[in-house]
Order: sequence, then C-alpha cells, then structure tokens
Amino acid sequence: MAHRATERRQRNEVARSRLLDAARQLFMRQGYAVTTMAQVVQRARTSIGNCYFHFPNKEALLRGIVEDFAQRIAREIDAATAIAPGGPAQLAIALARGVEIVLEQKELARVLLVETRQPELRSLVLEYFAARLTDLLDEAGVTNLSAERRWIVLAYEGSIFQLLEAVVTGELQEDARTLARFLIRWNLQALGLTPEAVGQGLAALDTTSGAEDTGDAWPAT
Repeated sequence: MAHRATERRQRNEVARSRLLDAARQLFMRQGYAVTTMAQVVQRARTSIGNCYFHFPNKEALLRGIVEDFAQRIAREIDAATAIAPGGPAQLAIALARGVEIVLEQKELARVLLVETRQPELRSLVLEYFAARLTDLLDEAGVTNLSAERRWIVLAYEGSIFQLLEAVVTGELQEDARTLARFLIRWNLQALGLTPEAVGQGLAALDTTSGAEDTGDAWPAT
C-alpha cells in the first residue's frame, strides 16, 4: 500500500512538473495573455482532466511557475552566501547571485515582472527573501534600524526589481555584473555602511565566483 502511494505521488509530481514546464515555455514564447489551458495540455502531452487536477486555471499555473522561480533563486542565494564571509560580502554576493539568475532567465523574468504585473505574485517572491535579507542585514551590522527594518527590506528589494524590469524590457542594456555592482554600491551606501564596508562588498565579487550552480535548470524552449 505504501509503495503504491509513493508511486502515485511520484507520478503526480512528474505530471505537475511537465505542466509547469509546458506553461513556462509557452508564456515565454508567445506571452501569458494569449496562452490557453488547451495549449498547455497539448504541449505537456497530457489530458485536460489531469491538467485541471493540478491547476484549476491559468493563474494557478502562473503562481506555480513563480513559486518555482523564487525557490530556485533562494536556493542559489543560500548556496552562494554559505561560502562567503559574513557582513557586507554576504549582502553583495546574495544580491549579485539573485541578479545573475534572473537575467539568465530574462524572457521568463519579463513575463513575471512586466507582462503579468500581479501584485500578489510579487509579494510571494518577496516573502522568500525578506527573512534572508533581515539575517544578512544583521550580519552586515545594520542593527540600529530595527523599527524601520520592514521599510529597509522593501526599499532594498524595490530598487532591485525596478532595475531588473528596465533590463528585461530592454530599457537598459547592462550585463548582470555591471548591474550588480551598481546595486551593491547604491544599497550599501543607503544602508549607512561605511565606504570601507561598501568596498568589502564590491571586493567580494572580485574574489569569489559564488557557489557552484545547484543544478537547477529548465528545459529550453
């Protein structure tokens, strides 16, 4: 009985993954608005009943993609900061790795950040990073602003999202490293860190390549 339950759970996980992969590829290729559930079913080579068992509508598919994307970025950031020295270096490495992963998936980021523009999905992404950022702020010595901590987190993340949107839409033509270095300088200075601390953060990008890739990847379109 337990063996059958395990097999059923594995089949469900595979089916869910195939549906998300199909939806992700279609959203990137032709856009979220024009993609239909029937197209997702056809690309995933499954049945409409199986699709609706896992995802009752297109919005649920989008939410699943956002959750997967946010979790992947979080894993990559955790892996990168685990081998970085504490303090400003960790803040810098976390920011740089997050920017790098998003721009590696520029078309997907465009769909999620620009095309859909659903506030609840952005909030979902931010939830993954708020706790991590708070810990990193403590490590960096930003401990005297506890009453404004939520504002700091929102402002820090807001600056990142705004610039990423500009890059994925083509408004800015910058590579991930250039963008990350600017954001590190801007945010660490805004946090009131000393020039020496800001320099430590920037130097961390020159002395480490971050963690090895965790192996997360999505099929090509």
